Amino acid sequence: SMVTHMEDKQLTKFWELEEVSNERQLSQEDTVCEENFENTTKRNKNGSYTVRIPFKERPSNLGNSKSRAIARLLQLEQKFVKNKDLALRYKNFMQEYLDLGHMKKVSFEEGEGDYYIPHQAVLRESSTTTKLRVVFDASCKTSIGTSLNQTMHVGPRLQQELSDILLRWRKYEFAFTADIEKMY
Repeated sequence: SMVTHMEDKQLTKFWELEEVSNERQLSQEDTVCEENFENTTKRNKNGSYTVRIPFKERPSNLGNSKSRAIARLLQLEQKFVKNKDLALRYKNFMQEYLDLGHMKKVSFEEGEGDYYIPHQAVLRESSTTTKLRVVFDASCKTSIGTSLNQTMHVGPRLQQELSDILLRWRKYEFAFTADIEKMY
């Protein structure tokens, strides 16, 4: 069967529409974040990487955050009284964070510019890697109404559109997913 010129053009247009684009348009803020990442990323002796927080401006005083963080911790401890398994998993999670160097113990004195991040324990039995995650809330406002998140650039969206991922999956016979432990 012969394909007409018009049908050929329509078919070509259809495939062009279906093609997944990998190009990203970076805003000025995204560019600042990319440059911060490139200029401040360092590899540590243990093989891990560190990068400086992409502050919009270096905050001189975020206000008091310790009281809200303590209030959230006290709420969490009330859950521990009712759920000993949750308490044990939380303690193990936090100990691992200390051992890995993701956090460190600090004195009780709150210094200027310090920000205590409130957190909560999320238990998900269906997870294959980590049953308990501790979720940190850097969007919690301090005594002056500012949060740590508000002082930082957001940066470019790194995840691809789900529709693009699904379209790409059509090209292959096999696909797999993975859960990267402690990615962020």
